Amino acid sequence: MPRRIEGDTIHPYAKIVAVANAFDNLVAPRSAGAAPVMPHEACEKLMAMAGSELDREFVIQFLKIVSVYPTGITVQLTTKETGVIVGQHRGLPSRPIVRIVRVDSGMNDMVVKEIDLARNPTIFIEKVVN
Repeated sequence: MPRRIEGDTIHPYAKIVAVANAFDNLVAPRSAGAAPVMPHEACEKLMAMAGSELDREFVIQFLKIVSVYPTGITVQLTTKETGVIVGQHRGLPSRPIVRIVRVDSGMNDMVVKEIDLARNPTIFIEKVVN
């Protein structure tokens, strides 16, 4: 720790910067050989650091506003459907809106539907598709 300060003696802005910097270092590492992680994995790592390396309350507030699944990323849902993240919910970063596009084999028509995970509490993101 710089200057050996701890707890409440650390300025709140420094705590904010520490959380943002930790997230940035996880998703876009600058050290040679360090592999970047996906934002949802970085969020899990931040939670693991909360209370020990990072201020817990600042981590919680950060996780409320960061896009866990950024717009444009492809995901697979627990319904086994694959779609693209097209929208976010402030305060519910792990429950985005997913657009599913598939071809209906019987009709040869393209079927497009959007699933708002905030309104469908039994559907989850199973994995990020690279």
